[in-house]
Amino acid sequence: MSRQEDISKTEAELQFHVRHVRWFVNFIAEPSLAGEELDAICSNLAGNIESALVEDSAIDKLAIEVEVSWGQVAEMNLEEMTWLGILKIQTDLGHARIDVKDIQNVSIRLTKVLMENFGDLNQQGRIMFDTESPLYVVLSSDKTSPEVDAWDTQTIQRYKKELGPYLALYSGQWPDYSDELYNRRIEKNLSNRTTELHFYARNSAFIYIEGEGYEKYWNYVEDVMDPPLVRARGVIFVMLKLQELIQRFHQELPDLKMQDISIIEEKQAELEKTNRSLMQLIAAIRRENMVNMRAHARALNDHLVDIFRIEEVLSHVTSELNYVHESVQSVHEEKNREIQKRQERLFLYLSIILGASVVTEAINILIAPYVDTPEYLIIRYSMALSIVAIFLFIMIRIFKK
Repeated sequence: MSRQEDISKTEAELQFHVRHVRWFVNFIAEPSLAGEELDAICSNLAGNIESALVEDSAIDKLAIEVEVSWGQVAEMNLEEMTWLGILKIQTDLGHARIDVKDIQNVSIRLTKVLMENFGDLNQQGRIMFDTESPLYVVLSSDKTSPEVDAWDTQTIQRYKKELGPYLALYSGQWPDYSDELYNRRIEKNLSNRTTELHFYARNSAFIYIEGEGYEKYWNYVEDVMDPPLVRARGVIFVMLKLQELIQRFHQELPDLKMQDISIIEEKQAELEKTNRSLMQLIAAIRRENMVNMRAHARALNDHLVDIFRIEEVLSHVTSELNYVHESVQSVHEEKNREIQKRQERLFLYLSIILGASVVTEAINILIAPYVDTPEYLIIRYSMALSIVAIFLFIMIRIFKK
C-alpha cells in the first residue's frame, strides 16, 4: 500500500467521539419568574424533552438524558419584561461514536419539541423565548479514532472533510462538497493550542479538547467561552423583538395620530428604553475587548461580533429609530399646524364678534336722531339684516377654507 493510500485510509477512518451536546436559547422574562418558578419550568421542559425524543426511534438509540438550566445574561426593558436570560439544555453522550447526522436529527427534533413548549409559555405573556432563531448547538469532544498527534494547520487541512459536518451542523452534509466549501469551514480555528479545536459558526460550534485537558479546562469553556456567545445571541434576539415593536408602532401610528400626542410620545419612550438596554448589551461586548487580558478570549469575542454582525445590527437599529423619531416629529408638526389653524379661526371669530359689537354701537349712534320718526324701525331692521348677512358671508368663507 502506498503512503498516499495509507493517508486516505486514515482520513476515512477518523471519527470524533462526542462527549457533550449543549443547546442554547435566549428568553426575556418578568423578574418575578427568576427563582423557583423558572426552576419548575426547566424541570418540566427536561421531562417533556426526554419523552418526546424517546418517541423518535432514530433518536432513542442515543439514550439521551438531558439537563436543563438557566442563567441571567443582562437587565433588559421590553414592555413588561426586564430580564434577559439563557436556557441551556445539556446531554452527556459518554464518548459516543455516532454519525453527526444523528446529532443533527436530535437538534431538529429538539427544536420542534421546544417550540411547542415555548409556544404555550409565550402565550402566558410573562416569558418570551427566542422561537425564531435555530437553537444554538455546541458539540464537544475529547477523543478521536485514531488519535491525532497535533492539530496544526496541515492536520486540520488533511481532515477538513471529517471536520466539516461538525462545523456547520444545520447545513447539508452532501458527499460531493467542493474543497472550497471545506476550506471556508476550517479557516477560523480560534484555539491557540495544537491539542484543541475551537470553531464557532452562526448557529453551531465545535470544541475539541484532548484527553485529560477536557475535564481540566471545562470550567474555562463555561466561564470564559460561553458568556460572549450567549451575549451575542442575546443581541440578535433583542434586536428582532425591538424591530417587531418598531413595525407595530408604524402600523398603529395612523390611529395614534387621532389621539393625544402624549400617547405617541409614551410609545416612543418605550422603544427608546428597549434600545438603551440593547446598547448596554452591545457595550458589554465591546468592553470585553478592553478589559480581558486573554488573547484567546478577545479573539473569540471579535469573531462572535463578526459572525453575528453586531455592528450591522447597531447601524440597522439606529436607522430604524431615527425613522421613528422623524415620524413622531412629523406628527408633532401636523398637530402644531392643526393647532395654529384652530387659533387663527378662533381669532377670526373673536374679531367678527368684536367688529359686530362695534358696528352695532355705531349704528345705534347714527340712528339715535331718528328714534321718534316713522323711519326708525325700517332703518334699524335694515341695518341688523345687513350685519347678519355680512356675518354669515364671512363664516361661510372661513369654513370653506
